[in-house]
Amino acid sequence: TVFDVEFAAMREVLASLYTETPTATLLCQRDGRILRANGAAEALFGCAPGELTGRACATLVDEGERLREAVARAASGDRSRFEVEALRREDAPLPLDCEVFPARIADSNAGAFVQIRREDAGTCDALTGLPNRTLLVDRVEQTLMAARRYSHRFALMHADVDGFKEINARLGMLGSDEILRIVAQRIRDALRRSDTLARIGTDRFVVLQPMIESADDAADLAHKIVFAMQAPVRVLERALDVRLSIGIAIFPNDGEARDELAAAADDALREAKRFYRGLFRLATRSDLEEAR
Repeated sequence: TVFDVEFAAMREVLASLYTETPTATLLCQRDGRILRANGAAEALFGCAPGELTGRACATLVDEGERLREAVARAASGDRSRFEVEALRREDAPLPLDCEVFPARIADSNAGAFVQIRREDAGTCDALTGLPNRTLLVDRVEQTLMAARRYSHRFALMHADVDGFKEINARLGMLGSDEILRIVAQRIRDALRRSDTLARIGTDRFVVLQPMIESADDAADLAHKIVFAMQAPVRVLERALDVRLSIGIAIFPNDGEARDELAAAADDALREAKRFYRGLFRLATRSDLEEAR
């Protein structure tokens, strides 16, 4: 019949859209197993044709449980969007914007579509509205140029939420997303207008102080941020104590290039989380080695 012909043509068009779209797209069962992956998804994760079929989507990203939970929720009609990092064969992390929404599979088993885009397609974090890694890199490079030209200092801070995986397990995706929004707002309220706050990972935030007189200025701001997190965070009718650990690197003491400063801030953050959870630490090469 004419209807059958039109229906078959529509299916062919939809199949072509799925196959040819440059957006990485996965069709998943309720349990997160991948039924089908388009070529863009295979290219994104460095897989051969057909290699993703049957694989758990949670194994593709750093926050796999978050993605698995989102797929299960989508099977019940929910939609969600968040950021993750790809687990690929090369070493460099790849930030991704992930959108999960309901799909109906032929056998009537509810499933989900997962669409994944490189975060650098835009400049804002989808969850918090903060600058993302792409915009942060641009601002750090501009700050580096100005600091070299005018011989002034600046600070780069890496901060993350202590025990965030446990918080996520207790509250689920909706609760943990709300916590991240509240944390972002509290940090933002502690900053000057000239400072930049970015979100570059699930619970990883970066603060750029573009001009400081000494490491004491960075320590003062870190104190303000830590103090801003002292009040309980109220989410899903619960009051939670949420703490940040912060690592600080100072230009030029702790590095004269963006990657060097980021590595120094990461090292300081690891030390802060190891010994001073809920507080901060400056990179050991700076002129103010430690502040509490």
